[in-house]
Amino acid sequence: MHVELGPIESSSVIMWIAYARTVLAQELGRRQGVIPADVIEEFERYLDQWDAVAARGTEFRWEGDVDAAHARVLAERYYELARELDARTRARGYAISPPDGEPFYHHLIRAIVHAFERERDDLQAFADHLRDDWPDYKD
Repeated sequence: MHVELGPIESSSVIMWIAYARTVLAQELGRRQGVIPADVIEEFERYLDQWDAVAARGTEFRWEGDVDAAHARVLAERYYELARELDARTRARGYAISPPDGEPFYHHLIRAIVHAFERERDDLQAFADHLRDDWPDYKD
């Protein structure tokens, strides 16, 4: 499955990555976290790649190929975490994610959904599920 990110301002990517690293570190510290440690490590490898690309200039572009079945596992975990964070935000009454990182967050979710849409039928249905249920999804 081919995933393309960008073009988008690197500053948004950098802000969102800092937030994502904090969330993942907190997730690792929880006894009953949503994401297993090996998946967190894989997410961190993507963050490292994206951080390096974003540090090169003002515009961010990245693309990569991921096994579709494995990408679905990663997307499911990310979706579960996003839903949990959304529930915490609603309970608190305010967001903790940085506003400057929001453009990249929404861009990333759209890119994931669109990559699944281009795959076989069962993954297109999964893309529809993500689009319909992802907290604060903006197409």
